[in-house]
Amino acid sequence: MIGRSVKRVEDVRFLTGSGRFIDDLEVPGALHCALVRSPHAHARILSIEANTPVFTGLDMAQDGIGPMRAGWQLPGMVEIPRWALARETVRHVGEPVAAVFAETRAAAEDAAEQVAVAYEALPLEEQTCFQWARGDAAAVDKAFADAPHCVEIALVNNRLCGAAIENRGMAAVPGPEGMTLYCATQTPHHLRQALCAEPQFVLQPAGARRKLQFFEGRDVKLSVKLPCQRLP
Repeated sequence: MIGRSVKRVEDVRFLTGSGRFIDDLEVPGALHCALVRSPHAHARILSIEANTPVFTGLDMAQDGIGPMRAGWQLPGMVEIPRWALARETVRHVGEPVAAVFAETRAAAEDAAEQVAVAYEALPLEEQTCFQWARGDAAAVDKAFADAPHCVEIALVNNRLCGAAIENRGMAAVPGPEGMTLYCATQTPHHLRQALCAEPQFVLQPAGARRKLQFFEGRDVKLSVKLPCQRLP
């Protein structure tokens, strides 16, 4: 294998429409979710009004659903609570404020457009989240200064961002032995470790996957919460 080109074996099924994605799953009685997102970078939520039932951060608070935490904690790190659905305040454009559920995706998206959210815009705030440094700068400078020869080279690295074909698709299916969560991830064991402290899951990777992370913790929290929520 070393020094030889290795042919990819997984591309054909994705390029020919034979891949397995969330949209390919047929779950009897499944509801589709559409999110109502904030148009403000920083604002206070005054009210949420809708003609159909909506799921908000208040509902999640009443059920004791905690915030999403950073996976890597640094010394002195300032971590503002991030919620699956905003609670009282939104802190970035596009932050989910409410979730609407319907029997079809189109119906859910139509209902989400009818949700009226009143905001009070707030000034933007600057705050340093953390300062991170590794190594010994003085020792490195001394090593270069004492070196008999120094070689300088310019390296250009390509920008990289994981972008799955079906990025935030997710389906949570309750069953007699727990819940099966279908989502875009390449590391189902990490997900199981993070999610199975309370509910029990059987994790099934599906579709195109992103290495190491699943896309949003809020998607998992909403998927977990939905089967337990009493919806009309």
